[in-house]
Amino acid sequence: MPTSDPRRAPGDHFVHLGGVDKFDRPFTPRCGHSDRAIGFLPMRLPWQKAEMSEALLIRGATTIARHWDLSDDHKIEALRSDGFSEGEAFRLVALLPLAFSRPILEELGVRHFVTRITALKADGSSVSADLNRQPEYVGGLKLARAHRARGRMDHEIFKLIAASSADIDAASKALNAGEDIGGSTIASCLVGAEIASHLIR
Repeated sequence: MPTSDPRRAPGDHFVHLGGVDKFDRPFTPRCGHSDRAIGFLPMRLPWQKAEMSEALLIRGATTIARHWDLSDDHKIEALRSDGFSEGEAFRLVALLPLAFSRPILEELGVRHFVTRITALKADGSSVSADLNRQPEYVGGLKLARAHRARGRMDHEIFKLIAASSADIDAASKALNAGEDIGGSTIASCLVGAEIASHLIR
């Protein structure tokens, strides 16, 4: 795999969070010269990406971290007990590491991520899906970027999940070998037959 600036130590990946904003200024829609806020019914256009809410993602990540030393099946059971659907639970376990690792890899110089994800089915055939159609990935990536900029969740939980990404592992090995990952492209695949049936296509 293409590699990175040898001056960057892999141990620095999780150090910088940036300053925490004290205030979030709400946006108030206006019509003409009126100062009254306009109410809109929620509507998703076909081109808009679905995403899981930040609160649900943080809850899911916390549940996963609490059961970290157990198998993925136990993590999925715990998520189901916490109110997530079967599909959400499978996708959270499989896709949160990918989503959380992306901003770190971008900071290390990776410039492109293939948005098609491949998973192997039990019969050996493969399934391909668009990451941008997975609400847990889209929301998880948004949360990860916000967390890297301002701190949005428990940083130890973020590190734990991000560091479990196979892409982070590959990048760390390349950096430790003195290679340069600047400008590289990453394509990811999922291990585990059951996730294939829970990807949104």
